[in-house]
Amino acid sequence: MRGYPPKAFKQVAAKVFVLGFNPRPHDSKRVSPGCRVDVGEYRIFYQVDDEARMVNILVIGKRSNDETYRLIRRLGFLWSTVEEKGKPLRRGFPFMLAFG
Repeated sequence: MRGYPPKAFKQVAAKVFVLGFNPRPHDSKRVSPGCRVDVGEYRIFYQVDDEARMVNILVIGKRSNDETYRLIRRLGFLWSTVEEKGKPLRRGFPFMLAFG
């Protein structure tokens, strides 16, 4: 998370650690095959593994940045067409938290 402004860094870091206690907060949205949560100007895309009690942070990026959405599509997190739904998720940006 280098290069983030100090205020944004604190907001995003705090939200990431909150996800460790509550992986599905009230402000999270389900997006196949995981969840997303907004923090200020940033959006966190993640998956929850209930069996292992882990949160896998996939992408943290600016909501207004098209590159963020290109990256999550490349990772298979968002599908741009119906045909892409069968593709497996590649974990290219793992950050895991235990919860519970």
